Amino acid sequence: LVRQKNFSMGQPNHEIQITQPLPRAAFLEKIHIACGKDYSAISLTQEILVYLAMFIRSEPYLFQEMLRLRIGLIQNVMVTELSRALQCSNEEGLERLLDLGPYELKNLLYHILSRKEFAIDDQGIGDVQTSDMRQISIFTHKKHLNVVRLHKYVRSLSEIDVDEEDEGEKQGQWRRRRRIDGALNRVPQDFYFQVWHTLEQCEGISIGNKHLPRNPTVHEMTPGELKFAMRVESVLNSLPNPEYRQLIVEVLMVCGIWVRLNPQEKYPHVMVLDNVIRCANQLFLEDQRANNGLAMKCCCDVPGLCQGYGGVCVFFYDSAPSGMYGTMSYFARAMLQNLAETIPQTHACRIS
Repeated sequence: LVRQKNFSMGQPNHEIQITQPLPRAAFLEKIHIACGKDYSAISLTQEILVYLAMFIRSEPYLFQEMLRLRIGLIQNVMVTELSRALQCSNEEGLERLLDLGPYELKNLLYHILSRKEFAIDDQGIGDVQTSDMRQISIFTHKKHLNVVRLHKYVRSLSEIDVDEEDEGEKQGQWRRRRRIDGALNRVPQDFYFQVWHTLEQCEGISIGNKHLPRNPTVHEMTPGELKFAMRVESVLNSLPNPEYRQLIVEVLMVCGIWVRLNPQEKYPHVMVLDNVIRCANQLFLEDQRANNGLAMKCCCDVPGLCQGYGGVCVFFYDSAPSGMYGTMSYFARAMLQNLAETIPQTHACRIS
């Protein structure tokens, strides 16, 4: 709080936000309300808060471009990371998270905050592979690569093909990164300036069931004002899914680029960002059909088959932002389609 970082506790549909210091008893009461009668969640929340306080004192750069820390979503990401690495269900991943020792829990949280690629290894002690005799090691991606190379060499001696495993490691990388950044409420540099200038050029921004109007927002707040950033955050945090939230952030960055390159153009309507994402997803599926891409397995034939949040294909979530087939490219094309009816044809609208 001293470093102007708000935080909330509980799951997205039942969050309690803390914006000012509280007495110990009142603070503990807030934790109990946010977590209900789940004493495991209460203990885990307190432990994560202690580690976050340690990190923000010793390494404040980890919290750059983050205004609000959502403890519930951070817990969810930790569970997802364990489930992914250990190849188990989320329920088992939650049990393994609660079984982590203080050092491993702190290490896992640090790697998530630092954006460093990391790996999780679940090894048995001795020859006994029972649930209470297993330990989890969390280490950097560089060390993981050395371990993987050793495993590959050993498997090559047994003539085991590991190409499919390599491909599987690459898939899900960008979706995972969006999930982590969304849970941490991390945004690009100058993001709020971009949003403010976008509001200047349109009647407002609509995200989900929330609306951010141009007036009186741009008249009462400045682009660098903390109050404006918190107003934008409150709208973004209405989205329960962190991956979808990051797609919204990318759309807003594309809108900011369009405003910067076309300052004379105005968009005389509310900019509905969900429509831009849906349109971009359709353009993505069209390209997937034309190139026989991975989405042919799911949404190309039956839209929504992969059950991605918001009807968006999971392979779109897993696309890199840049490049010809990157999400930013699709957002730019989708936005131009939405602007086509309002921008006079004599004007040249540029996004490059």
